[in-house]
Amino acid sequence: MPGRIIAVEAEVSGVEAPPTPEVQPLDEETQFEFLSKLGYDIAHAAWSYLPSSGGFGTFGSSAAGMESEQMIGDIWRARNLEEESRKDYVDATLAGKAEVEVEVYFRTMTIGNLVRWFASPTGNVFYDIALEIEPEDLQVGKYEDQYFINLDLSGTVKDEEDNVIDAFSYGLEDIYLDETKFEQIRYRPMMLMFRRALIPGNFHLDLVLRNNVSKEIATTSAELVIPALPAEVPFMGNLYLVRKITRISEGDKSSQRIKAFQFEDLAISPSVDNIFPREEGMIAFYQIFFSEEITPQQASNYLLSYEISQRGKVVSRVEESLAELVSSNALVITLYQRLNLEKLRAGKASLDIFLKNMTTGEGVVEAYARADFELVSQPEPECWSYNQAIIPYDNPQYDYFRAKLYMNTGDYAYAERGLKAVLSKNPDHLPANLDYCRLLFLAKRYDELIERASPLLVSSPRHPALLELIGQAYLYKNDYQEARRYYERLRLERPKYPPVLNILSYIYYNLKQTEKAIQLLEESLRLDPAQEEIQERLKKIKSESQ
Repeated sequence: MPGRIIAVEAEVSGVEAPPTPEVQPLDEETQFEFLSKLGYDIAHAAWSYLPSSGGFGTFGSSAAGMESEQMIGDIWRARNLEEESRKDYVDATLAGKAEVEVEVYFRTMTIGNLVRWFASPTGNVFYDIALEIEPEDLQVGKYEDQYFINLDLSGTVKDEEDNVIDAFSYGLEDIYLDETKFEQIRYRPMMLMFRRALIPGNFHLDLVLRNNVSKEIATTSAELVIPALPAEVPFMGNLYLVRKITRISEGDKSSQRIKAFQFEDLAISPSVDNIFPREEGMIAFYQIFFSEEITPQQASNYLLSYEISQRGKVVSRVEESLAELVSSNALVITLYQRLNLEKLRAGKASLDIFLKNMTTGEGVVEAYARADFELVSQPEPECWSYNQAIIPYDNPQYDYFRAKLYMNTGDYAYAERGLKAVLSKNPDHLPANLDYCRLLFLAKRYDELIERASPLLVSSPRHPALLELIGQAYLYKNDYQEARRYYERLRLERPKYPPVLNILSYIYYNLKQTEKAIQLLEESLRLDPAQEEIQERLKKIKSESQ
């Protein structure tokens, strides 16, 4: 397109002469009129594209209220524009616009977070995320008689070596409220809830929440320490302090989707800040993990003790036998206990939960959990929420996802086990086959890689990843003739990709075809002149050939 927008909303600091437009640009009023007749996702972008920052009263202003190229995507994704109309409008909007140098300015939202991991009924690890936004930070938009919320959440999970093992993004573009609903919730916090799969390990979670209406962003982070399962000794998982628990009726259950903070037929309302009114009480929700399945008879040996302390003294204690809560053999037990807070004073407090083995004396503590909280006299406004549903726990997609996570953490034994499980159910799963080939390459099992990848290439003869994997396997086997064959096929698919040209040059160099190696490096440098290492390699080969 004739114009290019670099970044977001700022004063112009330098403007080049615009190129000759390929199409006639629309005048500002026509642009605004055109946009205002469309859906909110287009109307929202209107002011961003108008050179005056939008609105008829500011026409002629020297400020350029331009959004990033992401906003162009809003037009392309709009549901109420046909593809050809989108193309015409985008071209007309951008025609003649100058390239500008801009800076980025954001205000910051205030959010609280709660991140907790748990084991699903299938025995796999998931974690829940709750983000709470205060009313003054939750800027909403309005289009005709509806209010809308447009938020994006992105996140990364890093291991102890700071490697990103998972990255995700959720777009919350379809939260609509009529005026009545908006008035009901406008002064209450909003809670966003998500659930995602993970594996055991020590991880750091970074989250970025962007409000696309107000252009504000918020960042937050959390640590996830997930021990290997099954447990070597009994332990308690994350302790949730909960405002209420709702039992899901059979009629309300979805056979296809599970929501965050939902456990079997229980939906819990978490507290991000652990602040509870004395009159309403509090619920402790947690899991106990055992090294071996515990039977109801064995459970009779255990006592659960809930102790609330204030100012260093225990002010409340509730005890119950584990036998009352275990009706069948179990490796993981999910429990909750309602705790009365009415007789306690307002202020800071802490909850300690002990699992005691009572077979000896006063009992031996085998597992323990603790959480701090605050008691207040007046109830806080209840959050209204958005809850992102996930597919059922037994869906095979999770097997593949976890295998990928194990690959990213470098645990190839678990990754191979997971990929084999996926391929045993679906041998034609191409992404899993490709990852298995990558795993074999990382393990330097080149012959196995070639044996597995070659049949896949029959059905996908032009697949770049397959061609590259087989070519690399032959390259590391020092079979340069076969490596050349596959990399030449890859070159047909990626004719102007410098890394492919560089590797081909290396192959021809080892085949003693120096002239061909030089030609490929020169072609690579024409495409990307900034490759210093390739420049040095070219000089070296040329000097050797003289």
